[in-house]
Amino acid sequence: LIQQKVVYLAFVDLEKAFDSVSQSLVWESLGRRGINGQLLRGIKSVYTENKNYVRISNMKSDKFEVREGLRQGGVLSPTLFIVVMDDIIKATCDKTKKVHIGYNKLRPVQIRECVFADDITICAKSEKDLQLNLKTWNEELKKRKMKINPQKTKVMVIGRTNITINITIDEERIEQVDKYK
Repeated sequence: LIQQKVVYLAFVDLEKAFDSVSQSLVWESLGRRGINGQLLRGIKSVYTENKNYVRISNMKSDKFEVREGLRQGGVLSPTLFIVVMDDIIKATCDKTKKVHIGYNKLRPVQIRECVFADDITICAKSEKDLQLNLKTWNEELKKRKMKINPQKTKVMVIGRTNITINITIDEERIEQVDKYK
């Protein structure tokens, strides 16, 4: 980070991230990337052709299908989630503002967000830009029936102390923190 630079961050928590992803959205995302035919049918079958049940002690529920979301602990689930997140990144790209964070080989390095599976950090150079970027992400997530959890989402300002910001999601104020896990 460039010295004397102030960066505004939002650490976004998605409500039931893997559970809320539409399977049809996943299949469309894979199709746009050229994954189709037998491979796509094989991936779909992992999610659509299995039965689940709940066991408590030695009692089992009736079998049922899960028609939405990605399997918790499923080997493919993180990759499929990333494919959907990549579509969201592309959708927000032209609508969000970048922040300049340094140089690499004399070229400026600018970022909008850092995303690893369901860990999302939205970056900005000002409070106004952070609000805009967060609003844009919120809109794109809502289009996909995904939701930001305002109670678990946090904002932070790095590079300068004693700056208080007022960032909201759907008119709910986001807590500002000095440290984040």
